[in-house]
Amino acid sequence: MRLKKNYVVCFFVLLAFFPFCMIVLEALKYLPFDKEEFTSLILSVAPASIGPAVKNIINELYAKQTKLIPISAFAALWSSSKGIYSLMRGLNEVYECNEKRNYFKRRTYAILYTIVFIAALVFTIGLMLFGEWFIEETIVKFGYKALLVAVKMITQ
Repeated sequence: MRLKKNYVVCFFVLLAFFPFCMIVLEALKYLPFDKEEFTSLILSVAPASIGPAVKNIINELYAKQTKLIPISAFAALWSSSKGIYSLMRGLNEVYECNEKRNYFKRRTYAILYTIVFIAALVFTIGLMLFGEWFIEETIVKFGYKALLVAVKMITQ
């Protein structure tokens, strides 16, 4: 029975991957690059063999105005929260816990856990991308001592 729960978790996490990719690809249009800069940036890191396919995808991305972001976001949230819910059920079974909360409360918690996980993921990626700039701006505006105080507050 435990093996079946693992399949369910894996299925819904993989199911959430495709709407998430749609959201990311749609959000790429709003980066502060124009189409040519973005294409040259991607082609500089992509293998030469997939260059024409990458150009085609980027051209389609910038040519079409789709309104699928809310639908994709809902599908990604639903399927990933279903995966988290299955994970919660699997952990309850492993630890032999009898769940006393009703279904709607458990699903609400699964959705909240998913949103917190997504926010943590976005924050971590943002910190990796803009962390150096943030530190430099903090030092310029507030001085070195303010940065040390902020780091001390975060680490405690």
